[in-house]
Formats: sequence, structure tokens, C-alpha cells
Amino acid sequence: MRMPALRVCSIGFCMLMGCVKVQAQAKDPCLDKETQGEINVCENKRYSRADAELNLIYKQLLRKYSTDKVVVQKLRLAEEAWIKYRDANIESLYPEEDKALAYGSVYPMCRAMLLSSMTDQRIEFLRRMLKSVEGDVCGFSSTVLSAPREKNGTKLRQPLPLDAQRSSIHCHAVS
Repeated sequence: MRMPALRVCSIGFCMLMGCVKVQAQAKDPCLDKETQGEINVCENKRYSRADAELNLIYKQLLRKYSTDKVVVQKLRLAEEAWIKYRDANIESLYPEEDKALAYGSVYPMCRAMLLSSMTDQRIEFLRRMLKSVEGDVCGFSSTVLSAPREKNGTKLRQPLPLDAQRSSIHCHAVS
């Protein structure tokens, strides 16, 4: 008699998983593709869109801080380092030379999904930099906690006095 109960549970579980799959397909257009090749193309398009958005936000940051050569230089260095990290991270996950042989036809999908995920994280990070506000003392800003001063005609950065920093910090009392 236990066997029918097990079958009922199995059927119920399968039906539940089928419902979850249908809901996931409605949310993710790549899941409704029928072949691995179609999924690979879809995931690559998703990554291409994310990469285009990343480049747009990066260019906006460069424009926003174009008058601050130090910030622009360091942004460029950071972006170059991030790209090297991203690529090295993927290589560490898929180290074999012949990716198609070692990982099969799913490798392009897996790579594109990882690229998309990492790029989405970078987009969010750069957006926070782009939208930084005064008072966010730990957030990005080229001028929030620095007052430019000059020495021999060259602008230098100097931290504001502590009392000036405190006046821009938003504190919340904890009871």
C-alpha cells in the first residue's frame, strides 16, 4: 500500500516542478528555446545587451568626471583590471584549452551566463558611483570628502577637516 502513496507523491512533485518550470519560462525567454544552439544564441544576446549597458554607464562616468584627470585615470585602470579579473575568473572555471571538447555544447551558454552575471554586478557598482551623493562618506565621490587645493598651480586633494566631514554624515541613533 505504500507504493501508491509514493507514486502520488512523485506525480505531485513532478506536477509542482512542471509548474515551476512554466513560471520560470514566462520570466526567462532563453528557457523556451528548443535547442542548445538557440539557448546559446539567446544567452549571448543577453550578455551583449548587458555589455552595451555597462559601456554606456562607464562612458557616463567618464563624462561626469572628465574635469578630474585623476579620477578618470583611476576609473580607466579599474575598468581594465575588472576586465582582466572577469576573463581570468572565467578561465579558472573552465581551464581546459579545447572548451568544446572538454565542456560540450553547453559551454557557450555557461560562459555567456557567467559574463552576464558578472557584468550585471559591475553595472550596479558603476551606477552607484554615477549616482553617489554627498553624505555617503563610504561611497564614491571625487569631491565629497576632498577639498581641492593648489600647490605650484597643480590641484591637490586634501581631506576636509573632521568636523566638516561629520556635518555631511547622516547618522541614525540606535535605541
